[in-house]
Amino acid sequence: MTIFEISTGLAAILATSIAFRVLWRENFSIPGLAFGGGMLLLAVEAILGCLTWPGSPAEPTIALLQWRLTVMTLLPGVWLLFALTYSRGNYFVFLKSWRIVLAAFLLLPLATVILFHDHLISDGANSPLRLGPAGRALHVFLIVGATTVLMNLERTFRASVGVMRWQLKFMIVGLGTLFLTRVYSSSQSLLYSTINPALDLFQTIALSIASILGFVSLHRAKTFNLDLQPSQTLVYQSLAVLLVGGYLLSVGFLAKAAALLGGSRTFPLQALLLLVALVALTMLLLSDRLRLHVRRFVSRHLRRPVHNFREVWSRFSEKTVGHVDETELCRATVKWIAETLDVLSVTAWLIPHGDGRLTFAASTALTEAAAERLTPDVEKTAQSLQKLREKPDAIDIDDSRESWVAALRDFHPAQFAKGGNRICIPMVAGNHLLGLIMVGDRVGNVPMSIEDLDLLKCIGDEVARDLARIRLSQRVAEAKELQAFQTMATFFVHDLKNTAWT
Repeated sequence: MTIFEISTGLAAILATSIAFRVLWRENFSIPGLAFGGGMLLLAVEAILGCLTWPGSPAEPTIALLQWRLTVMTLLPGVWLLFALTYSRGNYFVFLKSWRIVLAAFLLLPLATVILFHDHLISDGANSPLRLGPAGRALHVFLIVGATTVLMNLERTFRASVGVMRWQLKFMIVGLGTLFLTRVYSSSQSLLYSTINPALDLFQTIALSIASILGFVSLHRAKTFNLDLQPSQTLVYQSLAVLLVGGYLLSVGFLAKAAALLGGSRTFPLQALLLLVALVALTMLLLSDRLRLHVRRFVSRHLRRPVHNFREVWSRFSEKTVGHVDETELCRATVKWIAETLDVLSVTAWLIPHGDGRLTFAASTALTEAAAERLTPDVEKTAQSLQKLREKPDAIDIDDSRESWVAALRDFHPAQFAKGGNRICIPMVAGNHLLGLIMVGDRVGNVPMSIEDLDLLKCIGDEVARDLARIRLSQRVAEAKELQAFQTMATFFVHDLKNTAWT
């Protein structure tokens, strides 16, 4: 067996295994079906690529190559469907807004294969392994489709923070590597207008890497339903578009330079190394641990404070200003805390009616279903809430030996054995306890400093004031609605009296 046959077999087995695992565990949900179908298509395409490898038992015929291109036409639409639904709580909104683009990626490549089937592969006398006009058009679809998939996966990644980002990061990196490799292969096919069997080896390796990283992500997340809420606005500063655009531009310059210098046999290798460098740089930029170490290095050796409070407060105000809904305010707050302090688990609980009953507001670690199971009884937390109202300071609930702190530990479980101590920040305004912010699982098990605790205390006080403002605005609006209703009722009764007298 050749190394390509071994690589293809391994990739097909891994892709099929993770596909059936997702289909079985996700109960045939839309993202589960899209992921399973996409991985099975990639496995079939890898097997067809092995059959068309020079020297294989089935010689590379035009018919086999056409079947392989037909399978490839289904990839952009299926994977775009997955990217639009993966870990998104509002994915029906995205499916509605992207329905035309999704239909285009599903139908246009397939229509190209059906209508121009004879023009996929050139059957000239020199070599059958040459792309026809329709084949080149399909590779353009693949590049645009891969870029669109990467852009949507990036949007999901940007919406995640804390534990949820830790859970899906390997899935995003694995699929990012897979589709960047697809961009590399399709760009090479377009540049030379050939079907180069050597590119198939890179694709099978990328498929194996994506499958392995997918297994790691599934072990962490257990499910695709992380209930993220990505923004519906277009990501103008998209890292995916920047990477793909920069890569294609660089490959174009390399191709032009190679042509001017009389050609270069190492050009495909140079393009591949450029792609690997871009992927490695992206993984470094996504590392929470690296960012934390860089910031601590600067603070320790350049004698700078860990937090630039002017900049920190400016960014906090920018993220939380203008919110008129308590849940949206809490969602923005927990995301900001997780990003600023490099913590994975941040959860906000509210006391909406002043009766001591905690309700879930937002979290970077818990879904609504998980939070509902952890919601404590009023009697269990009454003493804890009273103590926090009397002394509204940030408290380390793992270090404290007070008996009333035990209730706080129960509804904010630690996600990691070495995640550091958990901190509780009460949100108090005017001697009224409006809610709690629970913080834990810091990256690198770094303990909270005095600066960190002071910052959390300030954030808790500011959010409490914003919550009080929102609730006051809601009461004023309700009073105005009641007044308007009373006015309408008065006019209605007056009209009834006039009608009765007449």
